[in-house]
Amino acid sequence: MDYDYLSKQNIIIIVIIYILLSFYSWQSFYLLKQNKELLNLNKEIYSMYSELEKSNENLNTEIKNLKVETHKLKKDIEKCNRTILNNYYNLSLKYDDILSKTERLNDIFFKKTTNEKQKQ
Repeated sequence: MDYDYLSKQNIIIIVIIYILLSFYSWQSFYLLKQNKELLNLNKEIYSMYSELEKSNENLNTEIKNLKVETHKLKKDIEKCNRTILNNYYNLSLKYDDILSKTERLNDIFFKKTTNEKQKQ
């Protein structure tokens, strides 16, 4: 009986070990599957991060270019404003000249006609 009892114990131990091994095998399979999924997610995240870095670099370059263009435009606008101001000043001088000539002509014309009317 002693042999039979040991045999039953061994069988029970073997069954328990088998159950434990099955459970650990299933658990390790599940963990491996999770690990693969995490690796895939990690690859995707790294890829997205790389794209984000490239996009950020491109945006920084575009911003620098826009700053340069803005500075150029500012200089051009200042130049145009100076030109407009100079043109306005020149036109103002011409207007003053025309106005003075017109006044002289009016003086001459109206004095002449007034003198003619007085003679009649």
